[in-house]
Formats: sequence, structure tokens, C-alpha cells
Amino acid sequence: MFRKMTLGLAACVLTLVTVSTASAQFPFRQQFPQQPVQFPQQHFPQQQQVHFPPQQQVPFPQPLPIPHDHHFHVMYRTCFTAPWQLFRTVDCDEYAHELAYRLARRGLQTKVVHH
Repeated sequence: MFRKMTLGLAACVLTLVTVSTASAQFPFRQQFPQQPVQFPQQHFPQQQQVHFPPQQQVPFPQPLPIPHDHHFHVMYRTCFTAPWQLFRTVDCDEYAHELAYRLARRGLQTKVVHH
């Protein structure tokens, strides 16, 4: 029992010592000057404006025409009696089938016509 009291008292003293040193501050409020401090002006040389030569207009090269041997029509219809309607014409087979899949997920009948 004496050991518990001694350890408890030591813990309290240790806690009070650490708290009092952690919160050690000036006992009075510091007075700050009311006016801002004026620092001496440093002398900087006047900056001159930089002039760049005018840029020449370079014509942008036009892309070369790529011959497309094939194009694909993505067709759809709402029911089997309705006429086929053109949704889009694309140059890529995979993209055409992807569009057809998306339309089929919306409940439309689709087909891809290869030309």
C-alpha cells in the first residue's frame, strides 16, 4: 500500500513538473509597437523593358490524306418492322461494333454494314 501511494505521488509530481514547464510563458503581455517598422529602402536599378523580335508565322503542316479502303455503317431500328436507320459511319471496325453494342444495350436492334 505504501508502494502504491509513493508511485501515485511520484506520477502526480512528474505530471505537474512537465505541465508547468510546457506552459512556461512570460507573466506579462508583450507590448508591440503601434507603427510598422520602416526598413531602409534598398536601391534597385531601373529595370529595362525587354523587347523580343516579332515571331514569324510558320504555317502549320496539313496532315496527309489517309486513304480509307473500308468504312462501316452502324445501323439500328426500334423493332423488326421498322426500317433500318443510319446511326453513324466510322472507319474502324472495332469502334463500329462497340457503337452497335451500346445501342443494343439500350434495347435497339443493330447491325454493322461493311463497305
